[in-house]
Amino acid sequence: FYEVIRRSFSGPLVLEARNTSWIAPEACKLMKEFRVSKVIADPERCAGGPKYILSAGGVYYYRLHGRPEVYKSSYSARFLELLADDISSKKNVWCVFDNTALGQGAGNALTIQKLF
Repeated sequence: FYEVIRRSFSGPLVLEARNTSWIAPEACKLMKEFRVSKVIADPERCAGGPKYILSAGGVYYYRLHGRPEVYKSSYSARFLELLADDISSKKNVWCVFDNTALGQGAGNALTIQKLF
């Protein structure tokens, strides 16, 4: 799969692992070899794996689904402050708020923007 993609696309690739087999040692080795970053998700379905896979594709990609209720909850001010600190220390960052069922994502994104 990675070979096929890389033959036609050299840009950033990101994978949101939803099964632990995607962060098994062999899978992580392939992600590094083919420059595929692992999504930093909240909640995280597949925590773990070596840290290098978080940016193996040359990009950090945050996908935030809401907490405590996935897709519906807004993030706390403290969570957003910590996130802003983390993001500000990196280059090539994408941050997607997917807690949009009740419209919370837009507010969270605007808060992050103000923290920069």
